[in-house]
This record gives sequence, C-alpha cells and structure tokens, in this order.
Amino acid sequence: TAAEWASLAALEGWKGQHVVQRHPELAYGSTILAVVATTTYVLCMQLGDGEILFVDSEGETCRALPRDDHVVLKPTASLWRRDAAAGIRFQVQDGADGMPALILVTTDGYAESYESDHNFLEIGRNYLRMVCTEEFHIEGRLKNLPDLPSGGETGDDATIGLIYRLEGTETSESKRSALPCQEN
Repeated sequence: TAAEWASLAALEGWKGQHVVQRHPELAYGSTILAVVATTTYVLCMQLGDGEILFVDSEGETCRALPRDDHVVLKPTASLWRRDAAAGIRFQVQDGADGMPALILVTTDGYAESYESDHNFLEIGRNYLRMVCTEEFHIEGRLKNLPDLPSGGETGDDATIGLIYRLEGTETSESKRSALPCQEN
C-alpha cells in the first residue's frame, strides 16, 4: 500500500525502497522465538514480536523477556536487515533461581487475540492445569482447546508451542518454584 511504501521510505530511505521493489519478499518481517531447556538452564532468544512465557508450579505466569516497545513502533524485524543480529534479545534462566514447570512460546497473533494482557497471561495457569491433570496428547488435543483464540481482530497467525517439565510439577507450596520474572 502507499502507507507501507511511505513507512519503508522513512525507515530505510530510497535505497531500501529500491531493494524491496526488486526483491518484494524482503518486505516480510521475521519473528524468531527459540527456547533451549536443560535440567539446569533455560535459554530464550527472540527476534521480532511474539511472547515467551514462564509458568511456575503454581500457575503464576510471567514473560521471560520484557516487552520490546520498539517492536510496536516499527515493522517486525527482518533477517535481511544488516543489523538483524543487533535486534536479537536473549535471557538465560539459571536453575538455581528456579525452573519453570511450563514454557509457552506464542506468536503475537495469539497474544493479541485476547481481550487483555491479564487474560492472555492466564493461559499459563490453564495449560499447566491441563498437562498436570489430564493425560496430555498433542495430536488432536490442541485443535479442541476452548481457549485457543480465533485470530481476533488482527487476522494474524496464532501459533503456540510448549515445553513441559515432566517431573517436579506437583502444585504444593513446599515445591513452588519462584521465577525471577522480567518487568512488563
């Protein structure tokens, strides 16, 4: 659209516009969310928008990385940008500080489908309850979840992934993991 071309010109100048005209695939942003979890560390990496959530054994949910206010102000980061590596954010969670019982990774379309941030963060408690109280089968199960958003007003993709710790997730005060959450 004309507005998108104007935004590109403001961000990248006429050279950026010229490159995108020759290679239109470069106009698309890239969201990359990655989590590596071991028994002693959790490494979270993010380029672009989306959410990585830590859920403790009591269902308390927090963001692994603080929100990036710059993502709202400009298009999603793209790998083709020369400075793409500078946009990668990361967090290392040391097991000595407590390990999450569940880690959820979602695209921004999933998060934006909820009416409020509070409602979105409640998914941590809901998913933890589900995997702790039911025999959890991925195949066919996620299709029938009542709390999956429909894409809301954004029409954006809604994708979710989860990592669940099979041991040590009993929900009692004596086993509660305190997670040092990032400020939102």
